[in-house]
Amino acid sequence: MKLRLNTSLLLSALLLTSAGARAQTADAPAPVTVAEQLFYKGRYLIAQGRIREACEAFEQAEQAEATIGLRLNLADCYEKLGHTASAFSKFGQALSDAQQANDSREAYARQRLAALEGRLTKVTIDASSLNGVPGADVWLDERPLLPTQWGAAIPVDPGPHSVKATAAGGKTWSSPFDVVDSMTVVVPDLRIASPFWNAQRVTSLSLLIAGALSAGAGLYFAVQSKVDSDHADSLANPPVGNSGCRSPTLYEDACSHMAELRRAQGRDARFSYVFYGVGGALAASAVVAWLWPQSRANSMGWIEPQFGPGQAGMTLHGAF
Repeated sequence: MKLRLNTSLLLSALLLTSAGARAQTADAPAPVTVAEQLFYKGRYLIAQGRIREACEAFEQAEQAEATIGLRLNLADCYEKLGHTASAFSKFGQALSDAQQANDSREAYARQRLAALEGRLTKVTIDASSLNGVPGADVWLDERPLLPTQWGAAIPVDPGPHSVKATAAGGKTWSSPFDVVDSMTVVVPDLRIASPFWNAQRVTSLSLLIAGALSAGAGLYFAVQSKVDSDHADSLANPPVGNSGCRSPTLYEDACSHMAELRRAQGRDARFSYVFYGVGGALAASAVVAWLWPQSRANSMGWIEPQFGPGQAGMTLHGAF
């Protein structure tokens, strides 16, 4: 009996101790998070008039835990610092968060946005000179801009900023500027001027020279064919008193030579046609290559002349 009593007392003591520990844990305040510590620090710095330091504290708190209240305080801090575009952006984020959470602070965020919108300073990056330029890119304060933003008014904080633009070929342009009121920055034309004797025109001239040489060869064979024809005609129709090819005694020498001349005449005539055709094709290709737009010259491909006995032509390879 005595043993049972001691055991009961021991169990009762353990239960009371456990209940007391649970009560102490439930009554203890929750630990303050890093974001809350930074938030309170920012509020203290605001009260001290140390606006820039307060904004830095709010920024660190937002990185730890972004909340609607924190973003509203950071936006208010930015506005006090004169960073109107940054404040407008943060008020917009707070408004979006409040709408998703069905939070009552939505109306306050919307009101602050409306009051701030008319005070925004905006910069317009006029990059119309880069339209159609291969590899063109534009950055505002190291932030890439989409082509749809070229020429659009972009809200920025008053103060120093920079714009940079690049184009294919490695040509780069940059310029710092200060924003006091809304303004426009014009990006110059970054296209690299093509030299007169570029690859396209050298190719065109080469084709023209090759065409001229081919036409010259065609003329040579045409003249040679005419000479062979005249010589053969003289053998077929000799002067009076000379029977020429019609004489049986002279057939072996005169008439066989005439037949050879006729064959040479035909061969030279065919060569003439071929070279004339190739020359004309090369000359036409030279004109096309010279007049072809420079922007599409790289995709024009190449020209392959084709010729053979009794025919001539060319094949143009590439994409159009």
